[in-house]
Amino acid sequence: MDDALEVLLREDPSLKVTVDEESGQTLLSGMGELHLEIAKGRLDDLKAKVELGKIMVSYKETILEKASGEKEQDGVKLSISIEQNPQEASKLAKNMRYVDLSDHNYLAVPYEPKDWNLHKLMPYETLTNAIISGTISSIQRGPILKLPLHSVLVTIDSIDVADDFQDATVLINVTRQLFAQLLSSSENFNIMEPMMKVSVEVSPEDIGSVIQDLTSVRKGVIDSIDEDEASSSLAEFKLISENQYVPYDPTLEFIKLRTDFTTGQKINAQVPLKEMIGYLPKLRALTQGRATYHMEFKGMEQVTAERMKEIVEEY
Repeated sequence: MDDALEVLLREDPSLKVTVDEESGQTLLSGMGELHLEIAKGRLDDLKAKVELGKIMVSYKETILEKASGEKEQDGVKLSISIEQNPQEASKLAKNMRYVDLSDHNYLAVPYEPKDWNLHKLMPYETLTNAIISGTISSIQRGPILKLPLHSVLVTIDSIDVADDFQDATVLINVTRQLFAQLLSSSENFNIMEPMMKVSVEVSPEDIGSVIQDLTSVRKGVIDSIDEDEASSSLAEFKLISENQYVPYDPTLEFIKLRTDFTTGQKINAQVPLKEMIGYLPKLRALTQGRATYHMEFKGMEQVTAERMKEIVEEY
């Protein structure tokens, strides 16, 4: 199996393989349902001895209310706070350097004090790099389902070390212990799930059943219902052709009588990615194969209390 996965990753670097620490299972991550289906077919070609489970959606966790803490140990005094990442840049402090930790997570680091090197043996950059390292490892496991954090802002409120302090490992450990305190209460956290922007092109006779499926079965929200541009253009061409003189032709007249230029509709919705797994066969069944759909990633959004309960039960 390992050899086959190595070949697969070499052929397609966008795939990612990880091992779940608790279950020991190997997880193959990709860019969508079709992407993973192709990867599965390639593993079969490579004669890999694997049993693939169901497709899983990558959820995240985030904090609800700001939490702060302080820890003093072994010559280190560190104070940090963690809160939801503000969407507006104007709400960010101007006297900080912001480090991108991925997944819309940021670490706000105070700029180096002017007299730091006059009193401290440890360079300020080494100190901040140690805190960054401790922060990155700490935000990989939230308190609800041990999922990585998303959309949080971590701020170093204050940092001081003894003048002769030089051990970066101690600083990393202090950072991790402080985070363990701040992430100990699952009540102050929520789960985030990936949301998709979905566009479904349907004929008028199918629009009701498709909307009902999207809103009730798939827990989606309808943004708008528009006229399909392609079918609208086809109707315009029909009108133009009817105003043009063409010599009588029985065959053309027969085609004209049988052609239905019904204007199609486009349903625009927001739907959780989890509910879109296996959607194409369902859509074809609902519309007798007349509808098509397209979706793209919209972003991560917090779930309701009811939805969080469902996700927790799945895990």
